[in-house]
Amino acid sequence: MIGTFKHLTPKAFVRNGAILFTVSIACAYVLYPHWVTFSLFAGQWYTLPFFIVAMLITMLQLWYISAKLRQQVQLRFGGTVMRASAICVILVICIPYRGGLTQKSIHNAAVLLFVLLAALSLIRLAKPLHSITLGVMSGALVALCVLELVFLARYNMHPVYPWVWVVLQVIVTAILMLALYVIALRLEQKSTS
Repeated sequence: MIGTFKHLTPKAFVRNGAILFTVSIACAYVLYPHWVTFSLFAGQWYTLPFFIVAMLITMLQLWYISAKLRQQVQLRFGGTVMRASAICVILVICIPYRGGLTQKSIHNAAVLLFVLLAALSLIRLAKPLHSITLGVMSGALVALCVLELVFLARYNMHPVYPWVWVVLQVIVTAILMLALYVIALRLEQKSTS
């Protein structure tokens, strides 16, 4: 199976991973048709496998692209930060969003760290890859994290609708997938030139 990954181009790997991720999350939403964040799928035994598959796909994509980035000296730091983001995905899986407030807070912190490390990686890659798009995407990810933190800080006084969390998460996911695709395109362009 790992030999199959070696024959895929970075663009094909990211594209196929995005399709599999989308199918996994869509299956979870079909089985549990509520406006919930992805983490809440871990609380249902029939949606848990789809959640785990989606998170493992995310981790594999980040790890694969980080390995490609780390092969080039000027991209090594961005690749290392992306690898740290992939490790945070493992924490998201291992610390389920159940139980008491402390466990949910630790889970949310792991998710936030995952997104912030991905954003930092994009910031570090924007200049050497000559991509304004990556810079804008990293700024958007940081802004969405700040917005979510503001919502959380004011939640007791001004609760937000549950669908707001889902929309924020879907936007962050889409930005991250597009960013990985942009990086994959740049890597392929660099390898052919």
